[in-house]
Amino acid sequence: MTKRILLPTFFVICLFSLSVSAQLSNFVGTWQNTNSQTRGVTKIAVTRNGNNAFLRAWGQCTPNDCDWGRRTATKYASGPTRNEVNNTIALSASFSSSGIGRFVIVRLTGGSTMEADVFTTYPPGDNRSNSFNKYRFRKSTVATVLGAPVQIAPRNGQRLTNFPRRVRLDWRPVSGAIAYRVEIETYFRNSSGGGSWGGNTQKRVNASQYTHTHVGDQPGRWRVWAIDRNNRAGRKSGWRTFDYRTTPTVLRAPVQVSPANGRVFNRFPRNTLLNWNPVPGATAYRVEIEYFSGGRWIGGYKNVRVTSSQYRFNFVGAQPGRWRVWAISASGTAGRKSPWRTFRYTR
Repeated sequence: MTKRILLPTFFVICLFSLSVSAQLSNFVGTWQNTNSQTRGVTKIAVTRNGNNAFLRAWGQCTPNDCDWGRRTATKYASGPTRNEVNNTIALSASFSSSGIGRFVIVRLTGGSTMEADVFTTYPPGDNRSNSFNKYRFRKSTVATVLGAPVQIAPRNGQRLTNFPRRVRLDWRPVSGAIAYRVEIETYFRNSSGGGSWGGNTQKRVNASQYTHTHVGDQPGRWRVWAIDRNNRAGRKSGWRTFDYRTTPTVLRAPVQVSPANGRVFNRFPRNTLLNWNPVPGATAYRVEIEYFSGGRWIGGYKNVRVTSSQYRFNFVGAQPGRWRVWAISASGTAGRKSPWRTFRYTR
């Protein structure tokens, strides 16, 4: 036979008639049972997120109280035409564990006092009788500190390359928060290779995200904490770092292959093939060639752009020559130059 509880209409009306109509925010807080020796509900926490309310309850257990969990609460207004948030008369929620069901109704009886009616049902085959209990609670004077927000993006240590340097900071909402404060710092490098954190910026925002414009190609870090409706700061998150690198990556110098450095040629025509290893990221190369005449190197002889990793040309005169090469990236940025390599023609 299924056990169930019937709540006569007049009984529910009697319960609510003893309640104090208040704003939903008056329910928010941690409520301790006035009977420290109770064998029933020891503590109830009421939280809210916007217009949504939540109940969390604890029952007497040994060695620690049993947490029944957090449930979405149903709000009741003081009349069918009254607003449930501004004229809240009671909250209710259902809890279930190991087949035992508990329906909890809480209502204010004063500014810092609350009563809870708990209807308990047991599963078929359990020898215990369904029951009803009433408990009295007093609001804890210890303020509930909001938990630290969980940061989502950017991930810790992430390297960013976008320009302008706008980075969106995201975190998970904190129940009970009406705003957040974001703190951002920049790591300023010095000429000796070290640096220090500075440029502290703090912003109060109403959403669980903030878009920050960063200064320079240098690391940044950020943390965030929630603010409750009494303007109390919650626990701070840890610092999370990011690093901007919008300056184009400089391609490495090509490795020259042939001709070998100092190679002597005794042939005519002076057809010469220069070879080097391809550079990852290069879309082209620039080859510079000079010849030695009158006791000095003559520049401007050849400075050509090529798209392959070799270049063929006819050298001028029976005299020494030298060459070097560098890569060019897709953005047109010149890479590091190879060293000079020499060769010489005897005829």
